Amino acid sequence: MQAWPEGPKIQVSSEGGADPIWSRDGKELFYRNGDKMMVVPVSLAGGFQPGKPRLLWKANTPRHEFLLRDAGATSANYDVTSDGQRFLMVKDLDQDAVSTRIVVVLNFAEELKRLTAAAKSK
Repeated sequence: MQAWPEGPKIQVSSEGGADPIWSRDGKELFYRNGDKMMVVPVSLAGGFQPGKPRLLWKANTPRHEFLLRDAGATSANYDVTSDGQRFLMVKDLDQDAVSTRIVVVLNFAEELKRLTAAAKSK
């Protein structure tokens, strides 16, 4: 970890890591370490202070196989819900394929209201 744009580097993981994602409240940092999903608590009181990393789960079943694939140096293939309890992860259906498209719906709530109103009027 390094303050932006410049600052001292602070080690967060004890065995390496990749694809970090901040929790919504800024109190935890999630990251991948090979086939493991990790979390480390952080405190910002008196400067950045990382706690001890903790294993969330290890990819030891087919449902976790996405952890074995690197997402890249500048992005992660997952995100964490605001309560930090669930993960949304991108998984390719074909192990040799690369995801080339993600559909993002802006103003989803408004679009849902519009579609609901249109359905009711029929």
